[in-house]
Amino acid sequence: MHQTVLKMKRLLIYAIAIALVIIVNLESFDSTVDNWEDLADDLANLERCTSCPHERFITHHICPYCNTLEEAATFTRLIRGHNTMKNTVLLGSPNFELKTYRRNRCGNTNAVKIAICEFMHNSQEFQCKLLGNYCYCEHSTVNGHLFFKEIKCSQ
Repeated sequence: MHQTVLKMKRLLIYAIAIALVIIVNLESFDSTVDNWEDLADDLANLERCTSCPHERFITHHICPYCNTLEEAATFTRLIRGHNTMKNTVLLGSPNFELKTYRRNRCGNTNAVKIAICEFMHNSQEFQCKLLGNYCYCEHSTVNGHLFFKEIKCSQ
């Protein structure tokens, strides 16, 4: 039932957005094919509906001041606490762009160091390992989820 309500709300939002795009485009509309293509592009971009990078992704995974694995461990402890047993941290300040080949995806455009931080029960602290020095990753623009299995790194 809850999923149905969410789907109905999403459809309503899309319908309103489509109506607004049509109204805006009608103001300067002539019957050329280019205008129809622009309208189709506008409607396709409504699917993405959130920002790149996603705010939740920034909060949970990007540590702009981190240079070391120890700093990544501290970041994970402060940001995630003991709510997670594992966290992926991008060290530094990557740039991002929407990925056009996959819907609702955002990825970094410059390579960054990425560390995997795991909670160690014996020490009650996070310990981080370097995944790679030159890494690229993507996350969802809808909920900020990092697609960690798809991270690509080179040393």
